[in-house]
Amino acid sequence: MNGIIRIGIGYEECTDREELAGRVQEAQEIIQALRGGPYEARLWGIPPGSVPPSAQFRSIDAILPTPSISGRGLIRLCALAEAAGLPRIGIGLRSAVLGSDRVLVRRLLSQSEVQLALFRTFTRSQWEKDRSFHLIETELTLGYPCQVRPAAGWGMAGPEDYVQSREELEQLVDRLMTTHDRVIAEEVIEGRLFVAAVLNGQSSQVIGVGELLAAAAPVERAAGEPEEEPAEPADDPAAQAAALARRRAGEPPPWTRLEMPGEADRELAKVVRRAALKAAAALHLAGAALFYYQVPKGRPPVLLTDAELAPSLGPRSLYARLWAHSGGSYRELAACLVENGL
Repeated sequence: MNGIIRIGIGYEECTDREELAGRVQEAQEIIQALRGGPYEARLWGIPPGSVPPSAQFRSIDAILPTPSISGRGLIRLCALAEAAGLPRIGIGLRSAVLGSDRVLVRRLLSQSEVQLALFRTFTRSQWEKDRSFHLIETELTLGYPCQVRPAAGWGMAGPEDYVQSREELEQLVDRLMTTHDRVIAEEVIEGRLFVAAVLNGQSSQVIGVGELLAAAAPVERAAGEPEEEPAEPADDPAAQAAALARRRAGEPPPWTRLEMPGEADRELAKVVRRAALKAAAALHLAGAALFYYQVPKGRPPVLLTDAELAPSLGPRSLYARLWAHSGGSYRELAACLVENGL
């Protein structure tokens, strides 16, 4: 493709004015970062419940989704682009579908002998039929602490997903089952946490490996010990707005900080790179992906604990930060993603 490449920055339109303003703002941030060079980035909204007019498809050459687009919205965007013959930058339809199902990803990886953290999963109907069985099985298989999340979703686990006792496990599963049909429980591995950014195409490459260090580790409590009051109330509008802004930008979680492996960890970083490439090959991905690995006691083997197959790609995202640590600018990352997508 010659000349200017017209990139639509895809975001979901909505009726909530404040929410819509936030989505447009994050799209504008990407447009600003891409200003200049061979790109002409523009807003590209996806109307709820309807297909954009054909003229809207003809106005662009490729689509780059915004960081805060929902899983369902991302799948819809990819399907619309597929039907219109438009390349998606940094994301494929298979990645969007697989990335929304944590259980399916782990089952596919286990078939390819990728080393994973232990996990258990059960549906709402299984839980309602015999919760005692699933509580005991989870306890015996994973132990405490363990982490519990919806089977559908993106991103790594946070402190709110940790449980320390059977009582906490039962309470969290009960709460999750009110809005989800299946949950996944996973073992918590003590060790170092690494993340690898992979760009998948005709040949996959690891563009960066970093270590996520705990800025505020989950607090371990004895069974029955009451939780401490949070530093910021959960209903604090300022705290909620700051958390939403971080999620929109795709920044590393606030309880972590990113550092690049030093000379002493060069061999360990190579092991993580090889493991990430093996996982990407097993899933047959296209576009960008993040793979998270725990290294028990700081040495191999490395165990895959999470995968983001449709990561945020904004200027402040974890993916962009790993690229920047390798010496590249965001515009250069965009060029790499566009070339890969086209």
